[in-house]
Amino acid sequence: MNTNQYIFRGRHFKEGEIRLIQEIIDKYFLKGRKEIAKIICEEINWRQYNGRLKVTSCLEALRGMHKRGIIELPPPGPQGGYRSIKPILREDVGFEVPLREITGSLKDMGRVSFKLASDEKEERLWRVF
Repeated sequence: MNTNQYIFRGRHFKEGEIRLIQEIIDKYFLKGRKEIAKIICEEINWRQYNGRLKVTSCLEALRGMHKRGIIELPPPGPQGGYRSIKPILREDVGFEVPLREITGSLKDMGRVSFKLASDEKEERLWRVF
């Protein structure tokens, strides 16, 4: 048995997974590429660190597979491309001006910790500036 493996978007896809992907595409062909990508992400459990589906990465991987003749995708939708990012106001995310300016080096500050954004509001906060 041939055990070809392909790498797209940093993810390894074995032949069995490629067959599953094509089966999903065939079954949901009329739903369009984005919906197919969502279904594939759910089926193969392809998620971001925050638990959300990696739909954009999946779409890019699918386009790469299609371009190389590995799978057959439905034609792209009429809109095509990425939508522009809407501006976000400080008030939309509850941004507050820090009480003091942070200066110096990390070495001088001692322990520094980071918290992963846990919801959409916190994720949007990082787009404010």
